[in-house]
Amino acid sequence: MTLKRQAQIANTISIASLLAIAGVGLWGVEGTPPARAVRVASAAGMEPVSLVDAPTLGNPSAPLALVMFSDFQCPYCRAFARATLPVVIERYVRPGKLLLAFKHFPLDIHGDARRAAELADCARRKARFWELHDAIFRDTAGFEGDWLTRVATMAGMPPAFFADCPFSAAAERVNQDVAVGAVLDISSTPTILIGPVIGGGTVKVTRVLEGVSPPDALGREIDDLLQRQVPVRAP
Repeated sequence: MTLKRQAQIANTISIASLLAIAGVGLWGVEGTPPARAVRVASAAGMEPVSLVDAPTLGNPSAPLALVMFSDFQCPYCRAFARATLPVVIERYVRPGKLLLAFKHFPLDIHGDARRAAELADCARRKARFWELHDAIFRDTAGFEGDWLTRVATMAGMPPAFFADCPFSAAAERVNQDVAVGAVLDISSTPTILIGPVIGGGTVKVTRVLEGVSPPDALGREIDDLLQRQVPVRAP
């Protein structure tokens, strides 16, 4: 683990601790994410991000794509998934303005995150990724007890849904996402990349947000890029 990553993890833990001491919690008031967790990073020189085999939601020909690097055990990712993501889907994904994509980035400090990512990839292979994604982040018991049976039931999946899961292939898929994140110098979650989809099913990243963006703040970033009339495909 690099010194940079250690510092970022320590900073995240410190923020969470201060919020808990203050009695605010990671959700703030009525599920509102903590605005101070957001940092705008530079996208200069960032490699294009491939969407091949990534779970996506929305119109593939949308003028912009939003790629989430996320961790299923990360409390900030949970806050983003529950408070911000539904608004983004309603305002931008459903109208066809934005393509949503997910990349796995389980952090080493979260012992159950990698297994959850592998199970989510198994769900992707059966076109059920987003149902499991939502169920994991809605589950208030976290990873306690028989959490897999619990979240699978919440997602409407039968008991034997994961019986034929190719776990080796799923683990490799997660490793590939983590490797992409490392090349992009991503070291915290959630990290949000936004940009136009160009040739070959890749995203040219023009905006990077680290942390939990409240819906209106993220909406302003998306609106700004939409107003720039970003081309749908490169010539």
